[in-house]
Amino acid sequence: MSNEKTILHDHQSREHAILSASSASRWMKCTASVQMSESYAPKKLPEEESPFASEGTVAHEIAEACLRSYIEGKEFPEFDEPDRQRIRDIILSGYVNPIIGLYEKLKESDENTKLFVEVQIDFSNVAPDGFGTSDCIVYGNRELHVIDLKFGTGIEVSAENNPQLRLYAIGALNRYDHWDELFGSDFDYICTTILQPRRNHISSEQMTPKELMDWGINVLKPLAEKAWKGEGTPVVGEHCRFCPCKKVCPAQAKKYMDFVQIFANRKENEILSPEELSEILPIIDGADRWVKDVKEAALEEAILGEEIQGFKLVRGRVSKSWDSTDHAVSRMKQVGLTDDEIWQKKLITPAQAADLVDDDAKETLKLATVYRHGTPILVGNSDEREAIPRKDVESMYGLDK
Repeated sequence: MSNEKTILHDHQSREHAILSASSASRWMKCTASVQMSESYAPKKLPEEESPFASEGTVAHEIAEACLRSYIEGKEFPEFDEPDRQRIRDIILSGYVNPIIGLYEKLKESDENTKLFVEVQIDFSNVAPDGFGTSDCIVYGNRELHVIDLKFGTGIEVSAENNPQLRLYAIGALNRYDHWDELFGSDFDYICTTILQPRRNHISSEQMTPKELMDWGINVLKPLAEKAWKGEGTPVVGEHCRFCPCKKVCPAQAKKYMDFVQIFANRKENEILSPEELSEILPIIDGADRWVKDVKEAALEEAILGEEIQGFKLVRGRVSKSWDSTDHAVSRMKQVGLTDDEIWQKKLITPAQAADLVDDDAKETLKLATVYRHGTPILVGNSDEREAIPRKDVESMYGLDK
């Protein structure tokens, strides 16, 4: 390991635009969400960053450090912390190396090829007060490449029709080009790319500068102006997932309260039929999450001093934990407990073991792994998983006897 300590640039405390590129997929579909979120933000308690978000932030900081090292002709940084070194290795193979490969290939044809990292961009020509930071921009040989790192392991993120990437591209065009509808551009095309190293996923979209600006001016700009003014009514959809005000959104409440009225006029002593259950299921999908959100919002309001009629704040259950390991061990030995009683060894799970080894070793671990299917669950027909054969269901529940 290098003795020189690598200084990572802080990404978490950056200022973010109200009409941010990362939330464009939401505010383009629900223009009302922007000002609703702004009005709700002062009432919210400070939120702790999730472990996944923290890991993503660190990954971006390490990615920046690695690319800056390359640009400055230095060796890639090494980290004493195992977790950071693991992230660094993933970033190098799935993000940094492909970018370096692209840069060096373009440089063979154009000695003026440039590579920029964590670029401040401005796209206020299509979204009021729009600005942000692009992970990486490379240009050369009349090509402009805008590259975004996604470190998550969840869904694969596509660059096709991706508003975030397109806004970054407009910002890059504003910064490095003098695009004009009459005189054209210095670039023949713009390529936006998402690199998702932990899923071995790469997605790109290629557009001409004119196609990009036509989209920005004719499609995005009218929606951005509506969002900035707080115009439009709330719209419920997949875009609500990360909306700051979804807990107190009236459209969310209406969606889940409406289903209560569906069977208001039916006979009270008549049980629900399978057909009626199939009508209810799509409507209440996600209702458990919404109920939890409402409870969290009410709790936040009460903590901040608002009265929630009929409810009061009380202390939660008392939990016990040691103040420190050394102190706890000392006290337990003082009362006669042995080391075997104090300490417990527990076998790690297959998933925990897989996280600690490379792909080849994972195959070895599979030889000692037993796979058991979980309890059957009911999902919509759009789910990609295969339905369980009826005979298997009957066998599971003893219905075949």
